[in-house]
Amino acid sequence: MEVEYKFLYPGKLNMEVTMEIIDSLKKKEDIITSDIVYQNIITKYLDSRSGTLRKDNIAVRERYEKNFVVADEMDFQSMLKNFSAGHFAPDDRLNKQWIHKLSFKWGGSAMGGLHERREVEIDLGDMSPNFDLLDTSLYQKFQNAEKEGLVNLFNTVIDRITLYLKHGRSFIELSVDNGFLVRDEELQDESDKKICKLVGVESGEVLSGIWDSRPDIQRIASHIPDSHSISEVEIELKEGDKADLKDVADFLAEKFDLIPNDISKYQRGVELYF
Repeated sequence: MEVEYKFLYPGKLNMEVTMEIIDSLKKKEDIITSDIVYQNIITKYLDSRSGTLRKDNIAVRERYEKNFVVADEMDFQSMLKNFSAGHFAPDDRLNKQWIHKLSFKWGGSAMGGLHERREVEIDLGDMSPNFDLLDTSLYQKFQNAEKEGLVNLFNTVIDRITLYLKHGRSFIELSVDNGFLVRDEELQDESDKKICKLVGVESGEVLSGIWDSRPDIQRIASHIPDSHSISEVEIELKEGDKADLKDVADFLAEKFDLIPNDISKYQRGVELYF
């Protein structure tokens, strides 16, 4: 079960604000924090051509992610003055290559920014992915969609700043996401085409071009159409008590005037394109 709070920020969720959020948690005496992790995340949302999975409220995503940690010599002030991905170094403890996985999310609810839903992640880096993690009914629905032919509904491209923290009896993940929704070339609307021009991808499958050269999302963020822009704060319970998660969420929501967000990235994409 995935349990997380999603929030929107009432303004520009830039690096300065992101570091203020992280710094506020690092200063709290009842919270222990980790290194800062910077993630490149590229996601395809999949379904059959007739939409059999989304009709059953099942989100299937194929995700590639790469993780970096803040270089030892970096500090908050220098990051605020001149942020770039170069401030982060590959973390061999996390991965040396893109992490490749398939995720299933279904059921659950979203209210007041609190999202609770079932989730299963399958590592596609293994030679034999373990689909035994799925229950029989869900796997059958996925197989039926595969037989009909899976298509890429839309993509998300995200730069994520992550902080892991310990509060009370719980292990919690804070993520600040900036990025965009975009479709592959043959399905693009005018906003998609504008985004591809911004990131320098002219033709072919959008994600193939982005894999070759990651866009500087901080630089282009103000030029991405609001309909396609992603800018949000997520606070996820990895292990422990939902009361501890709520404590952290309430603290940040009050301090930074965060707005509860009941719409997932998947829902946004479906509403935007279908």
